[in-house]
Amino acid sequence: MDKGNEHKHAASFSLLGSSLHIGFFIVVSVLFFVLAGVWLDKKFNTVPLFIILGVLLSLAASMYEVYRIIRKVGGSGDTRASKN
Repeated sequence: MDKGNEHKHAASFSLLGSSLHIGFFIVVSVLFFVLAGVWLDKKFNTVPLFIILGVLLSLAASMYEVYRIIRKVGGSGDTRASKN
């Protein structure tokens, strides 16, 4: 396999890893914050309040993580484009 194909495969696996990381992070953060919201709502008898806050917090955390990953991947994409 030549260097060009090796680089393409490595870049593909890097993007795949980043995509899996984003998906896993979103699922885990939504589950964590919603379950914490359900628990707090049961404890304080404020049924929708903490669930809604949990969803909003998980969305904010997920958006930040996606932004962080895209900046990291985008930075490596810029260096690749400049080599062509």
